[in-house]
Amino acid sequence: MMLMRKLRKTTKFYLWLIVAAFIGWIIFDLGANIVGKRNAKPWQRGIVAEVGEHKIPIRYYNQVFQQIYNDSVRANNGVNPSEEEEAKIQEEAWKKILEDVRWQKIIEERHLDLTDPTVLKIIETSPPPEILRDTAFRKPDGKFDFQKYIQALKNPRNLQYFEAYERRIRREVPKDIVKSDILISLPLSNTELFEEYKRVNMRFNANILNFNIYYIPDSLVKYTDQDLKNYYEKHREEFNEPEKANLELVILRKLPSSQDSSDAKDRIYTAYDELKSGEKFGDIAQYYSEDPATKDSAGVIGWVKPGDRRYGYLYPIAKKLKKGEFSKPTLTPRGWVIVKLLDTPKKSRKRRKKSKKISEADSLKIAYILVRIRISGTTKSDLNQKLRDFLDKAKKEGFEKAAQDMGLKIVETGEFKLNLGFIPRIGIDNEILKFVKEHEKGEISPVFNKPYYYLVFKIKEKIPRQIPPFDKVKREVELKYKREKKQEIINKLVDRAEKLIKSGLTLKSVADSLKPYGIKYVETGETRWGQPIKTIGINYTLYGAIFAMKPGEISPPIKYQNGVFIVKLLDKKVPTKQEFEKEKEQFALKVKYGLIDRLWQTWNNELTSEKGVKDYRSYLLY
Repeated sequence: MMLMRKLRKTTKFYLWLIVAAFIGWIIFDLGANIVGKRNAKPWQRGIVAEVGEHKIPIRYYNQVFQQIYNDSVRANNGVNPSEEEEAKIQEEAWKKILEDVRWQKIIEERHLDLTDPTVLKIIETSPPPEILRDTAFRKPDGKFDFQKYIQALKNPRNLQYFEAYERRIRREVPKDIVKSDILISLPLSNTELFEEYKRVNMRFNANILNFNIYYIPDSLVKYTDQDLKNYYEKHREEFNEPEKANLELVILRKLPSSQDSSDAKDRIYTAYDELKSGEKFGDIAQYYSEDPATKDSAGVIGWVKPGDRRYGYLYPIAKKLKKGEFSKPTLTPRGWVIVKLLDTPKKSRKRRKKSKKISEADSLKIAYILVRIRISGTTKSDLNQKLRDFLDKAKKEGFEKAAQDMGLKIVETGEFKLNLGFIPRIGIDNEILKFVKEHEKGEISPVFNKPYYYLVFKIKEKIPRQIPPFDKVKREVELKYKREKKQEIINKLVDRAEKLIKSGLTLKSVADSLKPYGIKYVETGETRWGQPIKTIGINYTLYGAIFAMKPGEISPPIKYQNGVFIVKLLDKKVPTKQEFEKEKEQFALKVKYGLIDRLWQTWNNELTSEKGVKDYRSYLLY
């Protein structure tokens, strides 16, 4: 067979590759021990990060990443993640490691680690959720069959699965214990619960005057440049600008080289030659195809329509083939493909004549081979080395000259604020931001190795925290000045409205008299707590004030972020004690779990924060 001949031709190459790897291990691993591996940098010893006293080895990071990656492939029916999705998986793996390490410390400090008998008992009595949902473990009456579960548990072939379940239990059960501790410790009395129950289940009907800054016409605020300058001098500290920087970047994108494109083309044409020599399409698909969803099923996709979201681009190729034929290699946006037409639907002659459009829309049964054009390790290595050569040259001869000599383009970020976390042309990157904050103007960075590019930069400017001159912040001064003046107008209008209400005018009449000032009148109709109100939206300050009012009452001015409300409560319905008692138990859990979720989210943010973390990912990953 042609495949076997091809393998025999490449055996010599792979043998030398193995020999080279063995020699490299002797030199770089054993040799490192001989010369003193302890003196090497953490990343040279395979440490991807340090979290406190814990050192995270790269092999652990890779295990976590691979687990999440495999879960993603399974969730997407065997389709590999895109480069963008893979970058997100890398970040997810990173966050998970930080969380796990810090959780392990909490488990040790609180002695929450589970004994082997306890874990075994949990496994025996609490099947994983995915098994509980599996119909294969159901009795004829639909109930869960524990006997089948125990048999699966004792089957040696399932050992790997249940070892993973054990790790999940050891990780998650201590978290549940901590959550239970929080739940028990939350001090919520019956009185507090009843008040909360009444509040969130309140229904009301009200008329509202809304004095909102954004509804006040700009034409009502008169000012001169001198007024703005006086305001600026009086409020100078409000315009204090944070530290800024401007970077010169040299970026090499991780894109396939011409050699990578040529290699992909060679691979698809090799597959094509083997097909022409008589090899089975399924065998070739299994060997060459890079679509994991189809390669193990002889490349068979199934029935495909022209507009198919995933495989529709293959339809025009297959349409030109006869049943049983395969196409020549074709370059598509997703890579090189060879398409085979397996079958066409059987249609009556009458249907064909009736509508040509129906015929065109008919699906085709297709198999295919996909060879992607990917960036190779060699290309990545070449790009990395090129930027390291540039870095060496830049340190000796200057950043701009080195870039010019090596034909590399420099792009600037422009000024950006260091407190925002966002770097123009780069995005959110704490590692790069940390370097900028810790170094001065003129400093050149090391090579940063990111998922989509390699990067070296120079800090062109570093601007300290300062109060900018008036001319630079005039627009901001103007906006703040106008807001302050509009607030003063609102205060006067509210005073005027209160006098009109006391004189006997309705809220609608008051709104009509103040219409030129942009005052809004709102009739809520029956509304629940948390339900949006027309022109107001969701405003908990307003709901809280209404909860404290009685029907028929007119409120004093209710201040909120952008203005003032005056409310006349027409009607209010509040649940009774009896209604509360019926739902008390369930409501108490809902309130407590809501509090726990908020506390948990805050805590989890702390667990996954990068504070105090020494991050060496750029040296080892991507």
